[in-house]
Amino acid sequence: MKYSEKMQLLMKGVKFDEIKALEEQEAKEAAEEAAKKAEDEAAKKAEEDNEMKSALELAQSMIKDLEGKLEAKEDELSKLNKEFTDLNNKQTVKDEPEHQPDATDVFHELFNPIKKED
Repeated sequence: MKYSEKMQLLMKGVKFDEIKALEEQEAKEAAEEAAKKAEDEAAKKAEEDNEMKSALELAQSMIKDLEGKLEAKEDELSKLNKEFTDLNNKQTVKDEPEHQPDATDVFHELFNPIKKED
């Protein structure tokens, strides 16, 4: 209670004991209001924590699902890569010439050239 409010009450004829009782009542009301406000804030915080926890659980489940899909795609990709490599190796074996020139062929060609007719 403000000093000016006390003076107005004294001017109206209210006794000091009654003023002290009013001050105590105001203090109780303020304490109750602060406690209620603290409870409301705690409840609000708990609700926000629950919402955040559910959002995190949802995000974790989505991450696990996406990891599973990614792993499946990687398996498929590695399988396709292996198939491509095998196919490429088969084609390479088919395309290789039967006779690979070596050093003796080179020297033979240098010292005994085959004459080509134009």
